Amino acid sequence: MVESEQTNPQQVAALATKLIDDDKVLALVGSTSLIDCTVNHQFYEQKGFNVIAAGVPFDCFSTPNISAVNMGPYYSTLGATQYLVRQGVKSIVVAGANVPGGDHDISGATSFAKISNIPSKGAYLENVPISDASGIALKLVNAAGDGGGVVINFTPPEGLKILQAAEQQGLIDRVKWAWSTPGNDASVVQALGPAWNGKLGVNAELNLVDSTGPDNVLYQKITKQYAPSIPLGSFGQMGFTAANVIVHTLLALPADQLTAAGVNAAIRKIKNFKTDILCKPWYFGDLPYHVGNNADRTVIPQNRAFIQKEGCFDIAAFPGNNLDAIRQAEKTQNLNTGG
Repeated sequence: MVESEQTNPQQVAALATKLIDDDKVLALVGSTSLIDCTVNHQFYEQKGFNVIAAGVPFDCFSTPNISAVNMGPYYSTLGATQYLVRQGVKSIVVAGANVPGGDHDISGATSFAKISNIPSKGAYLENVPISDASGIALKLVNAAGDGGGVVINFTPPEGLKILQAAEQQGLIDRVKWAWSTPGNDASVVQALGPAWNGKLGVNAELNLVDSTGPDNVLYQKITKQYAPSIPLGSFGQMGFTAANVIVHTLLALPADQLTAAGVNAAIRKIKNFKTDILCKPWYFGDLPYHVGNNADRTVIPQNRAFIQKEGCFDIAAFPGNNLDAIRQAEKTQNLNTGG
């Protein structure tokens, strides 16, 4: 069952009630809602539902009954910033969409710049859809200064507007550029010309979309068969991975446990779920907050295809982002060590 929402809190709350109380679903898997985690996480806790999401708001990563297969915009933007710091930038500027929680999504970039003793020259929220990409690109580059770093956190169509405007104005080489996970999309790399070869680091929470591991090949086959008009990208990989997790979990359950209580108990116990799409095995686990995907890659454009620039690295842990406690729980609960 699939329900579509219009980012309306009352509607999103009503849909959760409908699915659980009226439709009697056994599990909730694969949501990419901008507000579902925020609006409904307390309801899921009351009902004993353990939700596997492709999370956007920080509540998808900071509440006990939701675990996402991705790491979300906060951690991905932080990972993109880590890449720029490793590239030796002189400053950090970050921009994201002016949506609910958008300020928190880009706050990790500012925090990591401070920890790294690099000047943070601005954190900007831009209304979407973007109408003045040229103005935004110029503002970001000027704020960063020559040799600075610019991090963007937008969906593929909006981020592309900024990068193409930067190219048109001759701004590519004035700064170093990075993008959070949505940039890891076939539509993006095909739209960027050779002027961007090696000059954009995209934080890839999942493997290259053309990688040849068995799970990603299956994702490609399913997309070709059922959604041939949809470009291969991180969002598609997230949906596939969430489905892959729940299918394997359900197939392993005896028939008498195929109830809402039985399925959600099994979801909570998921650990060491291995897939070539993620850097480390995925888990749900018994934690007060969940970031089961907390290590990823950097990819760069090269002749209209992404190639891997950096192999898997840990997203930085520091006070306030929960990753130290999460990684300690991974060890004590043996959640992603392969055991």
